[in-house]
Amino acid sequence: MYCRVDAAVPILRIWRDEGAELWQDFRLSRRAMNSLQRLLPKIMVGGINLKS
Repeated sequence: MYCRVDAAVPILRIWRDEGAELWQDFRLSRRAMNSLQRLLPKIMVGGINLKS
């Protein structure tokens, strides 16, 4: 693994919880946030494609 993700970070805890509502923090539904994430360009770090 290239780096270790700290799951205790509040934003990651909210994001990883599929049942959590994102509206209060981001003013976007989870469906809208997922759609926006798919629109992001590919991110490469050290030759590793981080976008699946």
